[in-house]
Amino acid sequence: MNAVLYNGPKDFEYKTKSVPIPIPESGQVLVKVDYAPINPSDTYLLNGYYNGDYDYPYIPGNEGSGTVISSGGGIMAWSLIGKRVDFVKETDRAGKFTKAGLYA
Repeated sequence: MNAVLYNGPKDFEYKTKSVPIPIPESGQVLVKVDYAPINPSDTYLLNGYYNGDYDYPYIPGNEGSGTVISSGGGIMAWSLIGKRVDFVKETDRAGKFTKAGLYA
């Protein structure tokens, strides 16, 4: 899949890079992102205004919408395949930026 990468404070690329497609775990789904807005909080992060621990390269983006394309198992996850959904990224602990965002 293609993703916008955040390589370090104020070091981000607007061109996309190819990254591996994640495999959903039990109770999770994989969403093909159609739309992901750029919110003020996203621009603050990209400009280095948030202190914390980052796992670089980091994929930014906090919310979006798209279509569920696969499931890691579980009745609820399985029932969403093919549905259009809106969603937010998985929550990190405060001060940690390790979970991939939605600009992918």
